[in-house]
Amino acid sequence: MLVIKPRGQWHTFWNPADTPCRTIEIVSPAGFQRYFSEVATLGGDPNQVAELNAKYSLDMDVESVAVLCKRFNLRFPA
Repeated sequence: MLVIKPRGQWHTFWNPADTPCRTIEIVSPAGFQRYFSEVATLGGDPNQVAELNAKYSLDMDVESVAVLCKRFNLRFPA
């Protein structure tokens, strides 16, 4: 499956299967890929994530996660 996420557009995606999936993220222009390395070290701390999002000019609707999980019967990773 190929997913194109245009810059500046709200998006989300998840794996609907019970088996793990792998993703390949191609970032263009370069630079934003550092966000993923940095966010992985934060352990989900909401204040630090908010600071990092501001650093990368990323607008994230954290409250939508619970709504989407309930609406689509999803489990958020532990």
